Amino acid sequence: MGDHNSLMHGIAVHLYCELYADIAERFGIAATESRREIGVIRNRVASEGLSFLTKALPRFGKAIDTALSKNTMLQLSSPSSLGG
Repeated sequence: MGDHNSLMHGIAVHLYCELYADIAERFGIAATESRREIGVIRNRVASEGLSFLTKALPRFGKAIDTALSKNTMLQLSSPSSLGG
């Protein structure tokens, strides 16, 4: 059972980081900043568990939807601004 949870944990983190990287690239966020923020995501999940993603995801998702619908930058300064 632990292996299954670990696999799901890894998939969730990977997908979240890939989503952030795609959005960062689309909006011209510097690669160094993008890598730093992905590190923040990974570190927060490592220390807080998947609850970081499940608690922050609604706010982050709303910001993504708004940015995509208006073709503007995300309204959050970065994923590291999502709580904590």
